[in-house]
Amino acid sequence: MKQFILILIALCIHHCTFDLETMANAHLPFKDELLTCYHTIGLHLFHTSFHDQVILGKHNYLYFKDTVHDYLQDQALSEDEIEMIASHVNAIHRYFSQRGKQFLFVVVPNKNEIDDFMPARYRKGKQLNDAQRILSKLDEGSYLDLFSLFSSYQTPLYYRYDTHWKRESARIAYVEIMKQFHRRYDDFLQYPFVSTTHEGDLSRMLFRNDPLVEEEYYHDHKEQFQVLTKSHDYAANEILTYHASQKQTLVMLRDSFADHLIPYLSEQFQYAYYTKDYAIDLKSKQVNEADVIIMEIAQRNIKEVRKYFQTIVH
Repeated sequence: MKQFILILIALCIHHCTFDLETMANAHLPFKDELLTCYHTIGLHLFHTSFHDQVILGKHNYLYFKDTVHDYLQDQALSEDEIEMIASHVNAIHRYFSQRGKQFLFVVVPNKNEIDDFMPARYRKGKQLNDAQRILSKLDEGSYLDLFSLFSSYQTPLYYRYDTHWKRESARIAYVEIMKQFHRRYDDFLQYPFVSTTHEGDLSRMLFRNDPLVEEEYYHDHKEQFQVLTKSHDYAANEILTYHASQKQTLVMLRDSFADHLIPYLSEQFQYAYYTKDYAIDLKSKQVNEADVIIMEIAQRNIKEVRKYFQTIVH
């Protein structure tokens, strides 16, 4: 009887949520409570996600639906498109190399490429994905292959309830970035390994009032750099940091995956400027005065950012 009542509630809320989402009626009483109840029933009773952008995988892993086509490889870029993107990245690399700058292209793999607990109904493609195909055509030393690096780790590198990687995974990537630049660096392993809790973005999409949290461990260090921008939130569109003991400068085009990279990279540069504006003029004085330029992008966004790669070529 209890299960039957829960099913009726789920069906009723499902009917309501259609109107709630399309009409965006934020003033409706108990809207968030209803949605939380609705998604709780989906996960715990039906073992599925009722949210059209969230996939429930094995071991309660949540995945962002926008990464499915990359996973299935059913909408792969053409060879001409791959060549075009690779040629633009190579042009950027050569432009900065000719001016004595260091450039690195970093693609952060989708969560289901590394921590693959996707439902059995999704069959992962057997070929190289679009990002790997692009990397295979780039100049030596111009990119970081996180697909190969992360595949050697046996422990999960991404959050269970989030699209992003863990802090420790970002530290691992940071170390490899510094190795690529042949620079001295602090690997932060000497600092205490502490625990904290993380509230996932995918969890918030399902449970607005009471999102799922998970524990993570990372090496906690006291930051020696200063944040000069008004916002000290690493998720901000622009961040500028200053470290009095360092000398060189960094410009990084980035997305939300770099939020966890900022505390590590900023310890290694006198000035570090982070921007989410991929359309920034790469020939501008601000960029060209930097010693190091990093272009970081999530795998799922490669197709969307293609148009920005042309700015350095024309």
